[in-house]
Amino acid sequence: MLPALQRRLDRLDTTRTAFLATLGSATRSQREFRPSPGAWSMLEVTEHLVLAEEKSVLGMATLVPPTPSVSPIAHVRMTMVRLVMKTSLRVKVPTSRVLPTGTVPLGELEARWLQARQDLESLLATVTDADAGVARFRHPIGGWVSASEGVAFLAGHIDHHARQVGRIRRSPGYPAP
Repeated sequence: MLPALQRRLDRLDTTRTAFLATLGSATRSQREFRPSPGAWSMLEVTEHLVLAEEKSVLGMATLVPPTPSVSPIAHVRMTMVRLVMKTSLRVKVPTSRVLPTGTVPLGELEARWLQARQDLESLLATVTDADAGVARFRHPIGGWVSASEGVAFLAGHIDHHARQVGRIRRSPGYPAP
């Protein structure tokens, strides 16, 4: 794997591991707690992250971009998406394909996330120096960007939702351990 992609994948792994450690230290009632009607629980946040990574990997494996080049506007849009992800701003999910159902147990989510990670690593191993900058990852708002930019987004996405989990844990009524 290209060193730059390996560094991004390592960052994604570190972020995912920390996120799952937070969930693993919570009780079932804490993971299922919703701070308000219609709000997501920690388990639903996790399901959303798993769905986003699964769909991203599937897209990288099957979708064909309209052109192999990443447009300057896509770089700008994805940079803006990643900047928003660094904040605590609440944003609507840009596609219903990654909305959680709230019915998947943590063990299943962890197994699916591990599989998505393995699939991502396999895909990234095929990226060569010659095609490192080509469009391989499609974000619904950011558009088509390189695999490296896509992996960076996935890590930032987890960080963004880790802040959401922190808000859930600080919410009134959050169950005691």
